[in-house]
Amino acid sequence: MSEVLRAETLGGAQVLDLYEPLEARPETPLCLILPALGISASYYRGFGEALAARGLRALVADFPGHGESPLRAARDQDWSYADLIQLHAPAVIEAARGRFPAAPRIWVGHSLGGQVALMHAGREPGAVEAVVVIASGSAHASGWTGARRRYLQLAPPLCSLLSRPLGYFPGHRVGFGGREARTLIQQWASAARSGRYQWGSFDGEAGLAAWSGPTLAIPLAGDDLAPRPAMAHTLDKTAANVEWRPWTEPAPPDHNRWPRMPDPPADAIHDWLGELRGRGKPR
Repeated sequence: MSEVLRAETLGGAQVLDLYEPLEARPETPLCLILPALGISASYYRGFGEALAARGLRALVADFPGHGESPLRAARDQDWSYADLIQLHAPAVIEAARGRFPAAPRIWVGHSLGGQVALMHAGREPGAVEAVVVIASGSAHASGWTGARRRYLQLAPPLCSLLSRPLGYFPGHRVGFGGREARTLIQQWASAARSGRYQWGSFDGEAGLAAWSGPTLAIPLAGDDLAPRPAMAHTLDKTAANVEWRPWTEPAPPDHNRWPRMPDPPADAIHDWLGELRGRGKPR
């Protein structure tokens, strides 16, 4: 990590981790990395360094409740998908735009981060030039078969139920995610049940449908938390022409541990962005 940026986001000022290549120029692309549920930005250090080693900038932003975030989920500290998409993601974009005004911006979302990236990109035209999703898809049971499908029909409602008496979801104790906001988990469970990113007046489906920019999908071979059908369930809601580059060799670690082997996804992103630049995108 060469330096840090700060963003004014949920709860106040927050530090963002920045990784710069040795010979960065004003127009060097900037990969904005959004983590998975319960994972701190620091876990993506090797991934950020791998992108920088390939001549790309990388900026990693903790979600509320984790790492450098000034918030921690509690009965009186709650947030939702809408907060991530309408407040947190724009704060990251504003910090990136202020520091690197000439740099093309690319969301790179892992799991929950991919959902947020796609919905934000559609809702805020021009905020980013492209989106990359890694091991990111819907928890709707239609993406699985057999025992895993039955598990996906049962687990999300239980997570939602557990968050009610405590006022937050104790993922750090039950082995799924971290200490998470109750509304976020309840909305995640609702989307798992219905297959739709729509909660009250907030229409994430419209955000997805509005996104038509360049999109790269990187499914992990053997990933039982975001197999390709689960990723397609979300990506098929967009208007994007999605390019799929499955990670099969070398065999990837599991859904959350892939940042420990950062070179394959960094290579895929570098190569894809190079191809886009050859076609004039991103600018």
